[in-house]
Amino acid sequence: MNINGKRVVVNGSRGIAAVSRGTNEISQEDIDRAIAGAEAIKTDKNLRKIHTLVQEYIVDGIDQIQNPLGMSGTRLEVYSMIVSAFTEVLNNLTQAIERAGGRVEEENIVFGPLAASHAALTKAHKDLGVVLIDIGAGTTSMSVFEENKLASIKVFPIGAAHITNDLAVKLKSSIAIAEKVKISFGHALAKEMSTRDKINLSDIDPKLKGAITRREVAEVIESRLSEIFELVWNELKAVKKTHLPAGVILCGGGAKTSGIVDLARQELNLPVHMANCEVGIFDVASQDMIEKLEDVQFIVASGLLVEGSSQLGGQDGPKGPGIWGAIKKIVKHIKP
Repeated sequence: MNINGKRVVVNGSRGIAAVSRGTNEISQEDIDRAIAGAEAIKTDKNLRKIHTLVQEYIVDGIDQIQNPLGMSGTRLEVYSMIVSAFTEVLNNLTQAIERAGGRVEEENIVFGPLAASHAALTKAHKDLGVVLIDIGAGTTSMSVFEENKLASIKVFPIGAAHITNDLAVKLKSSIAIAEKVKISFGHALAKEMSTRDKINLSDIDPKLKGAITRREVAEVIESRLSEIFELVWNELKAVKKTHLPAGVILCGGGAKTSGIVDLARQELNLPVHMANCEVGIFDVASQDMIEKLEDVQFIVASGLLVEGSSQLGGQDGPKGPGIWGAIKKIVKHIKP
C-alpha cells in the first residue's frame, strides 16, 4: 500500500547506545538499541511510524559507517530518517482495502517516493548519486540517493494539476478542457513553440470562442514547471547535493510533458533522463498491461510490485495462490 503527499512527515533523528560487551565489540543488540533510541523521537500523537531509514552509524565519533556490526567501540550512534503518516489516514486506507477483501500488514505500507525508487532507479544510480523527481497530480517528490542510501527526501505541495488549473484560468475554461489542451498541445519550453501556431478553442469545446497560440500554452506550463524545478534546486543546495554524477531521473504523470527533459537540464544544470521502468519480468498480464506498468505515470504502482516481489524473496513470485496469485488476477482484469 502506498501513502504519499502531505499525509506523510519525515524527521531526522539520532539514537545513542553504550556498547554492552566487555570486549567493546558492537553486537546486533547494540545496533537495535541505538535504532530504538532514534525511533523514540517525539512526534505528533496522531502520527504513526512507517519507515526507519538509517543514514549512517557513528562509532566513538567516527562517522559515515554503514555497518558497525563487529567493530570495536564504546559509544554507538545512529542517524536515521523517521517516516511517519497520520494514523487516521492509514486507518481509512487499511479499512478500504479490507472491505475489498484485502489485508494490509505493517511492512506492506510504503512511502510513495521510496516505492518509485524501487522501479525507477538502479543500484548504479543510487551508488553514484541521483535525484528522482516524481511529478504527480497534487504533489512533487524528490528523493536523493548517494552511496546506495537515501540522503534526502522532500515533498512539495505542487504538481501537474496546478498546471491544469493555470491553463483553465488562462483559457477561461473547465478543468477538463484545460487538461485536454495540456495533453494535446502542451510543451515545457515556450521558445520551441511558434507564435503563429494557433489552437482554435471552438474545435475543443463549442462553447469556447477565440484562439490561443501553442507558445502561450507553453508559457503557462513552463512557468509552473520552472517553479517546481526551482524548489528542487533550492533543496539540493540546502543538502549540498548539486553535483550528482547520475543526475536527475524524472517520473510521474507530469513528467510526460513534451520538452520537460530539456527544461530540467536548463533549470538544474545536471544530466536528466526519463525513468526507464522495466517490469516485463513479472509475467503478470498481457503485453498491453505490461506497457502500462512501464509507463512513468504508474511508476509508484510498479515500485510496489517490485517491493512486494522482494518481500516474497524473488521477482517471479510463487506459482500457486497467495499474494502473487491475487496480483495476477487484479492486473489481468484491468483493461488497457
